Amino acid sequence: MAFANLVIQIAILLLIGLSLLLKKRKMFVWHGNVMLVAVMINGLLLISHMGPSLIYLLREEIPVLDSVTFVGLFHGIVGAVAEFLGIWLVGTWAYVQSETKYCIKRKKLMRIILAFWIVALGLGFLYYVLHIVLG
Repeated sequence: MAFANLVIQIAILLLIGLSLLLKKRKMFVWHGNVMLVAVMINGLLLISHMGPSLIYLLREEIPVLDSVTFVGLFHGIVGAVAEFLGIWLVGTWAYVQSETKYCIKRKKLMRIILAFWIVALGLGFLYYVLHIVLG
C-alpha cells in the first residue's frame, strides 16, 4: 500500500501541475476544479492509509524516537496542515461559487499550501525510503 500511495501522490503532483497550467491560461474555474479533485484524492488517502499509518507510528514507535520516526511524525504534521488548509481553501472557494475575486485574494495562501504540500511530499518520500526501502 505504501508504494501505491507514493504513486498516487506523484499523480496528485501532476494534477497540481495541470492546475497551474490551467491558471496560467486563465481557466480559473478549471484550475479550481482540478485542485478540488487533487485535495479530495489526497483526503481519501489520508483517511485510508496515511492516518492509520501515523496512528501506528504514534502507538508503536514513539518510545524509540529515532530519525526515521521523527521524519514520519514531521511528515504527518506538515501533510495534515497542508490537507486541512487545502480542504478549507477549496471548500470556501466552492461555497462562494468559484468567484475569481475570491481566488486573487487568497493567492499568497495558495502558495503557502503548495509549499507545505511539497515539503510533505518530500518528507513522505524520505520516510518511504528510510522506513520501507532501507528499513
